[in-house]
Amino acid sequence: EARLLGFVEQYLCEAMRVTRGNEARRRDFADAVRAEHLAVVHAIAAGDVPAARAAAVQHMQHAAARLVAAGVVKPAAAARPVRRKPT
Repeated sequence: EARLLGFVEQYLCEAMRVTRGNEARRRDFADAVRAEHLAVVHAIAAGDVPAARAAAVQHMQHAAARLVAAGVVKPAAAARPVRRKPT
């Protein structure tokens, strides 16, 4: 399990580095990310699990779109469906 987390962590760190760079160049990206994070935080604080999940999913979808808009990834790579465990 620790090896898996280390593997995932390296990709998350790289993704964060890229997105932080994009946010530094694009004020609109930074503002959108801040608003999306606040939506997640507010839903969690309210104890609204479905709203928190929806806000997190929306944030990831918007993050993928921002990576495309910034020219970091191709549209097809960002459009891959997200696999979710049944709830």
